[in-house]
Amino acid sequence: MTPIDDTLKNLIYKQIDETKQIIREILENDPKNSEVIPTQRIYRKTKVYSFNYTEKGINYTTSSDFESEFDYSSGINAISQIIAVGLTDHWKKIIDYMDENFPNNEYRMQISNRFLFDICLSVFKEIYEGFELDSEKISLKINILHKNLINSPINYFIQAKLDGLYIYPSNSINVAFKEIDFIIRQVTKKDLEDKLPIEFTTIKKFKPPSAILEINIQTKELLDGKTINNIIDQSLCILRLYKPCSVKVISYSVSSENFLFNPFSSTPHFDISTPITVTLTEEDEVRLKTLWDLIPNKISDPCLMKSDNVSKSLKIALQRYTESLIRRFDFDARISNLIMGLEAIFLAESMELSFRLKNRIAKMITKYNGSPLQIRDLISDSYKIRSSFVHGDGSKKVIKKYKNPDKEIFQQLVHILHISILSQLFLNIQKKDLLNLLDDSLIDSQKDKELETIIEKLPNIIIDILKH
Repeated sequence: MTPIDDTLKNLIYKQIDETKQIIREILENDPKNSEVIPTQRIYRKTKVYSFNYTEKGINYTTSSDFESEFDYSSGINAISQIIAVGLTDHWKKIIDYMDENFPNNEYRMQISNRFLFDICLSVFKEIYEGFELDSEKISLKINILHKNLINSPINYFIQAKLDGLYIYPSNSINVAFKEIDFIIRQVTKKDLEDKLPIEFTTIKKFKPPSAILEINIQTKELLDGKTINNIIDQSLCILRLYKPCSVKVISYSVSSENFLFNPFSSTPHFDISTPITVTLTEEDEVRLKTLWDLIPNKISDPCLMKSDNVSKSLKIALQRYTESLIRRFDFDARISNLIMGLEAIFLAESMELSFRLKNRIAKMITKYNGSPLQIRDLISDSYKIRSSFVHGDGSKKVIKKYKNPDKEIFQQLVHILHISILSQLFLNIQKKDLLNLLDDSLIDSQKDKELETIIEKLPNIIIDILKH
């Protein structure tokens, strides 16, 4: 990176002094100036006391107090206008310096105005709260300003609160892919503490997160909300493909060093349903890293379901797989979604659907593990539940055969669709050819060996994941 010119540093420090002088003169001449004087805003602050994170959940206690804080927004806007519109002495010199040294940056005025906003905030805090300006923080702000002006790669920070996944006993799992760093870590006391304006305290409280996903992106591009959502969605998709789980985002926040980017937070999501939770350990880190490298290289779009080089049938299967894991469906609806996902992969005909489906799945899945007869019976019963759900009939006759339907039907069926999706994603064979090979392998030993040879060519990490 090109070093920062001392001229720019000196101009900025002089601008800080000038800003202090302008604010103090206004307050001396008009002590009740409503535009400049900060307002008081009341917040409810929640503090966590006892705290214990385990692989089965979080135990903690909290207490809340109400405190008032200064709101400087109106004052900052008023002073920024006086300096920027009036082109005060030092601000004019800063603008002239930027025009001369960064003529190719068409956004230099927006960048400089955002930096001015930060300067005004720091000065107001010093005047009203007695905080002395920290020279290290000012230097950091100047460095970030310089990165913006020379169009250097700039950091974006995403923090998402997750449900349905735990990290234990290790504190975190780190994954890096290209210019993006992903960290999935345990929840801490600080993550559960919040500060809300009093007018928002009537909002329904959401359940505490089970883990935190932190994403650090370094790029020259100005990212928009859609791109950020795609990156979060891709992260969740990979986690669900690594291990069948109902991991879901409760809420997330985004900030950036890019002066053209406005920080934002999502609205907390209350419709949280997590029928399958998983715990990741340090043993999962290597396998997860490898999968994180494989999937984005396999597809053309950050979101699997929008990728051009993923077949329509696989997109449907992935959608049904995801919905069965995270939507607030009843048992029959979940089973129906899973069967429809399996149909998308294993069917291309309109006759003898149940027969073809259960035989093809049994043949395919037992190449990894499991009993073909048990798998066939499970698919048969699940298909009956799906038919009952579609036609409005009850499925109690089928379900009562099982002591624990959730574990013996739903979770087993999720596991089968999980294996099927990963296999289809990485097998180097078209759907039609695979279905023909599965049918032929039922009666021809040579075709069975051919099927095994194709499966053996899967990446080792995929076979490893599927057998665990």
